[in-house]
Formats: sequence, structure tokens, C-alpha cells
Amino acid sequence: FLEKYLYTSEGTLIRSIYKGPDHPIQISEPVHGFADDYAFVIRGFLDLHMALQDEHWLQLAYNLQKKMDSLFWDETEGAYYQSPAGDPHIMIRLKEDQDGAEPTSSSVAVENLVRLGALLDDATCMEKARKTLSAFKDRIDKIPVALTEMLCGFMMYNHGLTEVSVAGRRNS
Repeated sequence: FLEKYLYTSEGTLIRSIYKGPDHPIQISEPVHGFADDYAFVIRGFLDLHMALQDEHWLQLAYNLQKKMDSLFWDETEGAYYQSPAGDPHIMIRLKEDQDGAEPTSSSVAVENLVRLGALLDDATCMEKARKTLSAFKDRIDKIPVALTEMLCGFMMYNHGLTEVSVAGRRNS
């Protein structure tokens, strides 16, 4: 559903969709996704890849990560802004620095980047994870409880992922 109705041909996410008489419809000016939307959808695609071992989901996650990087990445200081550059409705581009009930996009992105970096042997993903962690270093040092999800990503980055191989036929 998400891939069909909320993922555009340009590789961007649409934030919402509406129920039409016989199929979902979009408003004339759809609301494009924010960094949170990208981070959590990428996580979902990676989880689907892990559960199903279907490369399609890994490719979607990687493509969406690249789009997230192009829209939200801060080239100067690292980490992710919540909104894209150039949006006339946004006066100040912010970076969330506290994981509450919902983790920040940067926190989730660290884990996504580490997973993609490990699965695809992609040094660029690992470097973006490192730069994101560095961007929040002071916050993590002073108030680590504020970024608990990012600390999970920090541990994943430092200790790596455990890889388990299961051999055999899928239906066995």
C-alpha cells in the first residue's frame, strides 16, 4: 500500500492519503514526508528485508535513504533536519535532539545507516552514521537519557551487527 500510494515516482514520500469512493486518492497538493516519515519507513523496509530476505525491500530502503540524505542532511554539521530546504512554510529548520515517545529522525537514521552500511558494505552510510553521532556528541555526553534511541545506534555503530546465516530451503 505504502509503495503503491505514498511513494512517488521521484522516490519521495507522501505523508497522507485519503479514502476515495473505490480507491485511495491524493489531494491536489499532497503533503510531502518529513524526516521522521523517511526514517521510520526505511526502518520498516529494512525489517521487511530481514524477515522476508527479499532484496526488493533492501533496495527500497537504500533508495529512500539516499532521498532522505538529499532532502534533510546537514552538509555542514551532520545529522538530519526535520524539514527539507526551501519549504516556504517552514521558517526555521530544526533538528530534534530528544527521543521521547517517538525517537528523532536522526536517532532512527543512525541505526538505519549502520544496517545499510553493514548489509551493503557501504562506507558512505557508515560515515553519515558517524557524523550524525558526532553532531549530537555534547547532548549525549551531558544528558544521555535524552537520546536513548541514538545510544542504541551508537552501540550498533561501535560493536557492529551480529550476522547469522541459516542454510536450507525456504519451505523446510
